[in-house]
Amino acid sequence: MTVTIERQTRLDPEAETRFAEIYEVSFPPSERDETADLIASIAAGERLCLLARRDGVVVGFAVLFSLYEPALAFLEYMAVAPRERNAGIGGSILKDLQTHLRADGDSLGIVLEVDPPEEAEGEERTLRERRVGFYLRHGAAVVECAPRYRAPNLVHEDETVNFTLLWLPLGGEAPAELTGRLLRGCIEAILTLSYELSRDDPLIEEVLDDLAC
Repeated sequence: MTVTIERQTRLDPEAETRFAEIYEVSFPPSERDETADLIASIAAGERLCLLARRDGVVVGFAVLFSLYEPALAFLEYMAVAPRERNAGIGGSILKDLQTHLRADGDSLGIVLEVDPPEEAEGEERTLRERRVGFYLRHGAAVVECAPRYRAPNLVHEDETVNFTLLWLPLGGEAPAELTGRLLRGCIEAILTLSYELSRDDPLIEEVLDDLAC
């Protein structure tokens, strides 16, 4: 059966249920927003959502938040239902997302967070390595200038979560690497707009101070 991928704004009840199931099994609580809040944000047009369906049933999705200064796209969440993984669905979603952004013409590239493989062991480390490998195979690169990037823990306000940042340029004038002023602006935009930190939050300055280039 063919997998179809379409942009969605308002999710019907069945799609909403499937979205929530995949979302909540794919991301730990420390890394995910409240499901209802995320769905409401998509419906309000604040976030772009692509849904992948097989025979009408949601099997995967991508949620993207647009950053306008600088003009980058932050891929907040992308996931495929556990039983549907390793069948090319994730690659198809990412390809369609790039096509959409190139057609829109407002973004230089896509930035995303992944869990660092070196901070896990056993099966979890293997899973993280596969996830990083997936994005690298599809043209992304590790942002070497941000070796200590971290973001707020969405469960415990006084804690942070370490991430590896990845950069996927969309061609044209997009730089091959995310560095310097563009990187600083990207991180500040992610932390203030997506994570909704105030601009004077000390975490922002700490993360910026830890940049290597």
